[in-house]
Amino acid sequence: MNKSSAIILGISVFLGLSFLGYFIGNSVIKSKSFERTVTVKGLSEREVKANIAIWPIGFSRASNNLNDLNFSLETDLKTIKKFLKENNIKDSEISILPPYIQDRLAQGYGSNGNKLRYSGSQVVRIYTEDVDIVRSAIFKTVDLSRTGIFLSQDDYRNTTDFIYNKLNEVKPEMIEEATNKAREVAVK
Repeated sequence: MNKSSAIILGISVFLGLSFLGYFIGNSVIKSKSFERTVTVKGLSEREVKANIAIWPIGFSRASNNLNDLNFSLETDLKTIKKFLKENNIKDSEISILPPYIQDRLAQGYGSNGNKLRYSGSQVVRIYTEDVDIVRSAIFKTVDLSRTGIFLSQDDYRNTTDFIYNKLNEVKPEMIEEATNKAREVAVK
């Protein structure tokens, strides 16, 4: 009885190890076949014209008299608004931010030296869908400088932005084009 149990146990272990080897071998072969796949990506590019322009016009003044400074900022603001109207920018597209006035003498650092006591700056922001009008007006800002207005366009807060906000209208077409290009690459 011990001998027959040992033979049955041996045959069972042999068959179990054989099945285990077979399944492990097939798994290795299948995993190697997965390594034969290639991932491809398609690309679609479009050049589109911006449909929104955000144009901030920053200007500044300095004076030793606060009333004179406020008067100068108001005068500059009127001149800029007149310039914008002459360049076909509507009142509804113009927003005026409040002036920022700084008292340099009240600062706890530095000396006043030859500086004027007060400095003031203000921003007029244009938000329009008529991008071409803004583009042409930007090149005419030299006329504002000739009137004595100091424009602070180099300030990082006063950069002109041209935006395209209708991406969802062209996106499906671009995805289809990218998918087709990816298929072509995959076939090659």
